[in-house]
Amino acid sequence: MKRARVDLPGVLVRVEQWRRGRANARVPIPEELWSAAVDLARVHGVNATARALRFDYYGLKARMDEGLITPAGEKGGNVSPFVELQSPSLDAGGHKGETTVEFVGRQGERMRIVAAPGAVDLVGLARAFWSRPS
Repeated sequence: MKRARVDLPGVLVRVEQWRRGRANARVPIPEELWSAAVDLARVHGVNATARALRFDYYGLKARMDEGLITPAGEKGGNVSPFVELQSPSLDAGGHKGETTVEFVGRQGERMRIVAAPGAVDLVGLARAFWSRPS
């Protein structure tokens, strides 16, 4: 079954309607809203989605991780379906014009890159790092 595309404003309206209509604050969030939040997080990132919808970050992250398929085909695992990059201001921390990216593999192996912005194809590098044999 293919999910319909979800948009943040539409989901936010549904979440607010649910919040206003619930009997008390302890009523759990319906699965339909969690599912829409997961779809949004795949596009916008977990942090941005959780903040916009006022959902628990760790609860949303756990739901995203539940449905993942590892390269070996097992459910679960710690392979992320997206990479979220945030660009700090050029003056942050005194590292003008420098980008640091760290990749973490399935067995905990790490690769750290420090380069000028745009000097490295991060998407290609991420694909190569995560698709190599263990």
